[in-house]
Amino acid sequence: MYVAFGTPGDIHPYHGWIISYAPNSTTNTLDRVAVFSTTPNGAAGGVWSVGALAADTASNIFCSVGQGTWDVPNNNLGDSFLRLTTTGGVLQRADYFTPFNEATLDSMDLDAGSGGPLLLPVQSGAAHPNLMVVGSKEGRVYLLDRDNMGQFQSGSDSQIMQSLVGSFNGIYTTPSFFAGKVYISGRGGPQFRWNSALCANYHCDR
Repeated sequence: MYVAFGTPGDIHPYHGWIISYAPNSTTNTLDRVAVFSTTPNGAAGGVWSVGALAADTASNIFCSVGQGTWDVPNNNLGDSFLRLTTTGGVLQRADYFTPFNEATLDSMDLDAGSGGPLLLPVQSGAAHPNLMVVGSKEGRVYLLDRDNMGQFQSGSDSQIMQSLVGSFNGIYTTPSFFAGKVYISGRGGPQFRWNSALCANYHCDR
């Protein structure tokens, strides 16, 4: 079992945490087996979105991280999207994507991690078969390659599959997948649907 959290009401100091538990058949309790902090040498970075965690069939855990310290050499990943491995019961960061405007998002409390990640079904035969859709408090929608999330690129997010901005005043939900389409809703904007047949070309369809 995995539990993710941050803080009620942005009350500092705090960090983002993901904690895993496993059943103990001897004591009939849950034992803590692993702990991961999104900002171990910084501050904030709560994992608080609705549907905050998602997992694939290879036991990778994906999450969205809220506003907080961003300093990759010191393992601080505020305003980012993470892929964690669970090998040996240990939670470790395997890959990440941080938007190019992270500093602005942080200063304006526009959490990249306000929306939960949706893992799309495997796109058989596609150049990028394992995709993820997620939205942010900025109102931006990201389409990411789960196998190569893009990390950070100064000046633009051209290294990722697709980024859509300007249609919402904020996204606080997890997208839904039904009948080959992804549905995304947010504040002050339309509802988008993502046509999975177009994912290879990275297009969004209203």
